[in-house]
Amino acid sequence: MTQYKDPAKRNLREIGQQLGATNVVEGSVQRIANRIRVNAQLINARTDAHIWAQTYDGDLTDVFAIQSQIARAIAEQLQAKISADEKAAIASPPTTDVAANALYQEALQLEHQPPEDQTLRHAIELLEQAVAHDPKFALAYSLMSQKHMSLYFGGYDHNAARRDQANVALQKATQLQPGAGEVHLAAAEYWFHGFFDYDRARAEIELARRSLPNDPKVYAMTAAMDRRQGRWSEAVRNFERAAELNPRDLNAVMNTGFTYEGLHRYSDATRMYERAAALSSSDYFPRIAARSNQALNERADLRPLRTELNAILAENPKARADILEYLWDCATLERDHSAIERVLALIPSEGLFSGGNFVRPREWYVGYAAYIFDDKQAMRTAFAKARTTLAKQVKEQPDYAGAWSLLGRIDAALGHKEEAIREGRRACELLPLSKDAWYGSLQQRALAVI
Repeated sequence: MTQYKDPAKRNLREIGQQLGATNVVEGSVQRIANRIRVNAQLINARTDAHIWAQTYDGDLTDVFAIQSQIARAIAEQLQAKISADEKAAIASPPTTDVAANALYQEALQLEHQPPEDQTLRHAIELLEQAVAHDPKFALAYSLMSQKHMSLYFGGYDHNAARRDQANVALQKATQLQPGAGEVHLAAAEYWFHGFFDYDRARAEIELARRSLPNDPKVYAMTAAMDRRQGRWSEAVRNFERAAELNPRDLNAVMNTGFTYEGLHRYSDATRMYERAAALSSSDYFPRIAARSNQALNERADLRPLRTELNAILAENPKARADILEYLWDCATLERDHSAIERVLALIPSEGLFSGGNFVRPREWYVGYAAYIFDDKQAMRTAFAKARTTLAKQVKEQPDYAGAWSLLGRIDAALGHKEEAIREGRRACELLPLSKDAWYGSLQQRALAVI
């Protein structure tokens, strides 16, 4: 993990406590021309006792064989029970191309980093380069499929063409390595996020679990499906387990908090947000949520939110672009005209990401601000522009509930009553609570507003 690379900040006992690990592998790599020397040691994190150490020398192309040797040696030292499949996985690295592996590892490091849409696209570019180096790199194709699905499901590019690209990468991975847990995990995401086909997705998850029994992503995806299907206790348990397996996984910790918040367990949610805030100083959302969500949700008290936003901007005025969503929510709830105008000036032309995996066009925000302050002419002008964008979107993506829902709200504001109700109902039909208990409620609420 990159946060542990600095030797001056590395305390093995603290790392063991943070990760819930008894033993830690530490090492270094020295490279001279095409020769490498790898020093590896296994340390008891609780006692600092050195259990095992070894130095390996070889050509740069031997790095994967050295990795396999180290893995086998550690398993022997810990007297771990290794299955035949696990032994085969240790003996056969996913790629033997050094450049392809470096690109794959770089793409892995980009997970959940803001701005998400840009990092997802960059990760896909890196993975395309990786498979160009090694066309048989199944795990790179698997990860590529997942990145395409994140763009699709996240609302950044909710087009069938993007989903098809995910499928092309998935099929390539399946042809190359059909039994790999990572391939089954990518297939689970494809069926879940692409079609809400929970049966097929859960079948793939169970296949992934066989070879990845302690992979936090298996538990996190299971939890996400539990939440969408209204299995609330299972969702909490599985998100908690994902966070337990990787205590530094910001996404798993935050999703546990989101689930608690959705269940109105605000104290539990705050506990998870505080934990997430301690993991990342560069991501403002955990900090904002930890210090303001409970007051806002329980008592409709906006003061902690405003205080926190002001504190962030005082520390870093450039952070305004990173917290636009929260500045907008706070300003509109306060009905603060000048604050709303400051936010509008910074909203990009493509709009802002909002709840329900949807990007609202900028004109929606302009129109809504005008609606708040009863400027009917400005509202109509802005909403008419937003309507053009959304009408095009639902024509191209007729199964996109979020677009239908927002189109209905705009038509309601413009006085197109019958169209608005029809559009709101269409959103609810596309994403009913029976299909999505988590975000389906947003469509129900939008219909109520309409």
